[in-house]
Amino acid sequence: MTCNDANFEHLAERGLPQGAAGVLDLEAALRLVRGKPFDGDAGAHTWAAPLVQTMNTKIVTVAHTIAFQRIQDEVLDIDAARHAISTGLDVEPAAEVLYRDWMRVEHRAGNPVALRQFIAQVRQMAAEMGFDDVQDKTEQLIQQLTTSRGTAK
Repeated sequence: MTCNDANFEHLAERGLPQGAAGVLDLEAALRLVRGKPFDGDAGAHTWAAPLVQTMNTKIVTVAHTIAFQRIQDEVLDIDAARHAISTGLDVEPAAEVLYRDWMRVEHRAGNPVALRQFIAQVRQMAAEMGFDDVQDKTEQLIQQLTTSRGTAK
């Protein structure tokens, strides 16, 4: 990852507690992310493993928060939500919370084809990662989104 971690942390910590008012800070933080933390170097630096996990978690949290905020009427921006989720999944491809976010985004956008694609992707990811199934929260959301026509937030 080529990222000024101090700037990322500053923007994330400033934006996270502010709800919709903090979304621009969070998007600025996520724009600093360029790939996975220590990508290619983590194996050479075993000391970095806990730091990498912390950084991944923070990036996923920021991406999730942006996606959640960007499907709210107050700061609605479907493309920004998609971009945040994509960035988060590039860093942590097993972040099921981001797949749930993407399903909510596509449902909110009224895009049933993309919704079905992301349902298939999360199930494929779970199988490839050796999980027995998707998380209960994910399965509940899939049921909710595929049986209702309302907006799931």
